[in-house]
Amino acid sequence: MTKEMVAMNNYKSIGVVGGMGPNTSIQFYDMIVKLFQEEKDAEQNYQFPEMMIHNVPCPDPIEGIVGEELLPYVTGSCQRLERAGMDFIAIPCNTAHLFIEEARAEVNIPILSIVEETMKVVVEKGMKNVLLLGAITTIKTGLYEAHAAEAGVSLILPTEEEMKESMAIIVEVCAGRVDEALHSRLNNQMLRYPEAEAVILGCTELPLAVDSVSAPKPFFDTLEILARAAYEQSAHG
Repeated sequence: MTKEMVAMNNYKSIGVVGGMGPNTSIQFYDMIVKLFQEEKDAEQNYQFPEMMIHNVPCPDPIEGIVGEELLPYVTGSCQRLERAGMDFIAIPCNTAHLFIEEARAEVNIPILSIVEETMKVVVEKGMKNVLLLGAITTIKTGLYEAHAAEAGVSLILPTEEEMKESMAIIVEVCAGRVDEALHSRLNNQMLRYPEAEAVILGCTELPLAVDSVSAPKPFFDTLEILARAAYEQSAHG
């Protein structure tokens, strides 16, 4: 195996701000690997892009309202990934995108936005009334609202009680306790909002709690959407 063979794919390298939470980072990496296998027929090591995950032991964004204390962890990780030579960055955590503009200002490489990419897909699918489920910080800080309004999408927000239920489901996912009972809890949340055409799973742990077969509504998996955007940026960007 020569260096020339390893370099021949010309894929852009992917830096991942990970650890929020660790299971999500694993899933994100696996999704990108599978996309290269399925769409680029990748089999050998040299047929995949260079990827680097920086696991960030930071204040937990699912435990409640997270403020400025998360900022240096996000920007610091992006800076580290840039110094490591990555071509662009993805952050598989919705809440961390509260600080994406600050992070973008600190580096000279692109940072993909999970919010921007998700809203693109919502618009492509023609959805107009969409329920947003996610961490309390994501909901209460209006992370998605400006992007939804700009896209002409009406965002349906959960009640306080439903936000607490979402948080409880997310905690179970982080602890690795995913079963049929957890699928049912998430399904029940979706059913409580009959006016919603679809659901944005606005926490990257929530897709790990959904069962695509039994889900009562179409849903937007923000983790999968970001993985697809990272694949496109690496392979074709």
